[in-house]
Amino acid sequence: DDYQQPWATQEYIQRLSDEPSKWLFNSNNIFHNRPWLSEHQVNASADGFNKLKDRWLASLPYGTW
Repeated sequence: DDYQQPWATQEYIQRLSDEPSKWLFNSNNIFHNRPWLSEHQVNASADGFNKLKDRWLASLPYGTW
């Protein structure tokens, strides 16, 4: 108990698994940690988004996630 971190409680540990968008390698959220992808998308359409997503995913080296 002396070595227990004050924030390492079930409540805080649970939080990450509750929120997939916070996961580091969540392939569903391509904007996570990549602000430059969404920066200038003011009127982003679903079509434009899919094009961007396809282009981004296609450029990934094999086995990135």
